[in-house]
Amino acid sequence: MRTIFFLIVTCTLFVTSCGYYETHYKDSYRPEEYTDIDYTDTEDTETEDADSNEDHEITYEWSYLILDDLGYVGVTWQTANEYCYNLVYNGHDDWRLPTLSELRQLIINCPETETGGECPVSDVCYSAETCLTDSCKGCLSSENKMNGQYSSLGDWDRMWTATFDIFSVYVIDFQHAWIYDGVPGDSYNARCIRVNY
Repeated sequence: MRTIFFLIVTCTLFVTSCGYYETHYKDSYRPEEYTDIDYTDTEDTETEDADSNEDHEITYEWSYLILDDLGYVGVTWQTANEYCYNLVYNGHDDWRLPTLSELRQLIINCPETETGGECPVSDVCYSAETCLTDSCKGCLSSENKMNGQYSSLGDWDRMWTATFDIFSVYVIDFQHAWIYDGVPGDSYNARCIRVNY
């Protein structure tokens, strides 16, 4: 009976979170328009004025780790979404939770899960059944890597993405550069992102 109750509560929370997310973040939760963007990997990036709108570089900017501000052990997916949506930082208020492909840009030193690596899961291929393969386990080992060696920003946390598939949300574990599908009620860390056009 407790198992059935737990499943009902979990499904309700997820459906509620997805409804909230699609209502407030519908322009960014699965942005196919970002799939061909050549991002620049810097934490603080300014876009230079271009002579025309054609062939100009699109860059992105990362916030701090939100748990550094909140002081929690972790936050749920919905809390991370709300935090990024309401964030005013560095003179901007257009922050949001990054998609899987955007957060994946931060992975380094693990060819399987780096952008363009063998792991096929992305903003376009997000079905856990068909796209989440063994290659997405990254550089798993028995030893936890808490030194930030798999993140270009030195992160070693498990981080939420905005990309989801039915009852799960994609997470990147930067201890192992491991991409997996998590439960929205779990507690992880996050960075917010904004795109400079």
